[in-house]
Amino acid sequence: MSSSQALILATQDGIVRISLLPDGSLAAPERPLTKISLEAVTRDSAGRLYAASDEGRIYWSEDGGGVWGETASGPKPGRGLWALAAHPARAGELYAGMEPASLWISRDEGHAWEELQALRKNPAAKKWHFYEPAKPHVRAIGLDAAGDWLYVGIEVGGVLVSTDGGKSFEERNDGVDSDIHTIRVVPADPLVVFAMTGGGLYRSRDAGVRWEKLECGLERWYFVPLSMIGDDGKRLCVGAANEPPPWQSGGADAAIYISRDGGDRWTLARGPFPLDGMVSAIVTDPAEPSRSFAATTDGVLLRSADGGENWEKAAEGLPRIEEMVISRR
Repeated sequence: MSSSQALILATQDGIVRISLLPDGSLAAPERPLTKISLEAVTRDSAGRLYAASDEGRIYWSEDGGGVWGETASGPKPGRGLWALAAHPARAGELYAGMEPASLWISRDEGHAWEELQALRKNPAAKKWHFYEPAKPHVRAIGLDAAGDWLYVGIEVGGVLVSTDGGKSFEERNDGVDSDIHTIRVVPADPLVVFAMTGGGLYRSRDAGVRWEKLECGLERWYFVPLSMIGDDGKRLCVGAANEPPPWQSGGADAAIYISRDGGDRWTLARGPFPLDGMVSAIVTDPAEPSRSFAATTDGVLLRSADGGENWEKAAEGLPRIEEMVISRR
């Protein structure tokens, strides 16, 4: 593991950067970007990092998260930005999900944006809803390893799929809860997709045409993150809770579960569970697949050195963590 690798946390108070040291330990947290409420962070195929604020401002870093700059513009201002994803093969191509529900694309590293209007104009949009004063929004963006399949999750409205770069979208909601939080596509097979929702965990084996609810061994019902350990989608970690937000009152009663067979069966991982904060993000080190990290909404960072079987607290007292990635530089 290179000493230049680092965990990049997008928090409600900017970026927290934690270097991964050669001996497997974590360096002290750095704060290269502060006083900005961030919603998302992603990494493109060239290793460049991008972070997005709640109101849609886009920040970038070319040195693994040590120094950050702001792009000239972000997506058209809406009520807020909920999702940011980088194309897995075309460096500098970004997708942003906004509220009210719309999907935007940038092909020049976040400097200029255009709306993929086919999503908003899809007839399914008439059914999308949320809870006042907020409005329905694009909460999840998923792409396969080649970037040919584009999956979009609406909170609350379900899943839409595009196979032509966003020129058209097809609604695919047969059997899935419509309160979509996260979508993950198996790298080795774009037809196998997982949807984490406010009403359970779902899997599709045919690109969302049909969905099945995964329940064996899962004792919690509110799901946000899923991480795949390896490209075949067999070994999985998910974060789940027994309480919906806001988690400040009474705790989320959250935990991490692991599957070794692609989601058919799940077991509760060992660790400091239940957690008061919701598990908001889980990432696996591509250089060392046995090493994973998880983050919570109350500023706790967890780590696992055995593929998600056992977890321990690695840091506490951080700002609320919304999302995280591992830098490759």
